Amino acid sequence: MPERLPVPALDPPGGGPEAIRWARCPVSQLADLADVVLADIVGRLHTRLREVPLVGGGSAGERVGRFSENGLALLFTLGGEPELGSDCLERCRHVAEGDARFSFIYSLPRSAGFGAALGDTIQAALFGEILPSCSQVAALLNVFMTVLDGLVDNVPALLGPHRDALVTAVCGDAPQADPAGPQPPDDHPFNTLCFLVAALWRRKWRETGGTNGEAVTPAIRSALFAELADAGAGFAGGGDFSEEILYDRCRWPVWVQVLACLGPRGWPPGVAPAAFQRFVFRVADYTTYLDDLCDFVYDCRIRHWNSISHAWWRRYQLSYDRPDQLQRKLLARLAGEETAVDLIQLGLERRAAVSEAMASLPVPKEPLERLLEDLTHAYLG
Repeated sequence: MPERLPVPALDPPGGGPEAIRWARCPVSQLADLADVVLADIVGRLHTRLREVPLVGGGSAGERVGRFSENGLALLFTLGGEPELGSDCLERCRHVAEGDARFSFIYSLPRSAGFGAALGDTIQAALFGEILPSCSQVAALLNVFMTVLDGLVDNVPALLGPHRDALVTAVCGDAPQADPAGPQPPDDHPFNTLCFLVAALWRRKWRETGGTNGEAVTPAIRSALFAELADAGAGFAGGGDFSEEILYDRCRWPVWVQVLACLGPRGWPPGVAPAAFQRFVFRVADYTTYLDDLCDFVYDCRIRHWNSISHAWWRRYQLSYDRPDQLQRKLLARLAGEETAVDLIQLGLERRAAVSEAMASLPVPKEPLERLLEDLTHAYLG
């Protein structure tokens, strides 16, 4: 049963009887009400986004439906690699069966499938051909970031003692470093899994013949630092930090996937890396927005910042002495129709920003439009 927290006094967020009724609810009931309102907002945003003209073929539901199937097949294949072994994922699954904090493992097939699809999309747009090895690297990075994100968000103390070693294992700055990186910790199956997937990703990337390590290493380091820094981004720690960290945890992993997909080919003539990075970051920001909108109530329940709650904290100057006070104020703010209008408009603006950045790229637009259509359906459909 959700925790019933004390009800602090506060001014209704938007005025009117509905806001007053919300403001007086116990937090557990307030979150249940907010779930219903949020579902309506998500549905309305999806309706508006479907009005955006697309060249992706309109088959997002079918494509997204295949991601988990394709990702599961890929995980079975990767389970035969020496870094993982056939029983590594199985040990983690047994842990998750008894501890819901580790249930993120059940999202790994879809994560792998989406990562591979992203790799296919990037290569189709940049080169007109797909190297399966590069798409596999993109899938592995998605799996690694899903495991890392799950540990950071749900059990941050578990990985804590191994963070420095993980950065070394993933980044491998020194050319003479052991290709396998540090030995994985054996104190918990999920720590072991995190390190082993990182080692497998590194090896598979090297095997693609990638020649842009000078770009990949700082990018993956930025991705790790953003993810690990976000571990402390709970309401109890206050909101006095840059909102960029909440976007960087998606921007940099996607950029690493793009760089890894270049493989031995380098950037194609006429494509400016800076312009493509601008597009990728806009896609990542759109993804962050969709994810944070869908998870807004959940994140408030666990008192964890996301890009929307942090923006509201600044915009509305939501002062608080205890985390439960901010939790209540954020949930109650969903009561007003003006909030729904603002959230829908921001989603449309994020999507338009992606299209604006895409328009300047000298690449085929259809693969990229399909990617956007799939992202939208995956979160809102």
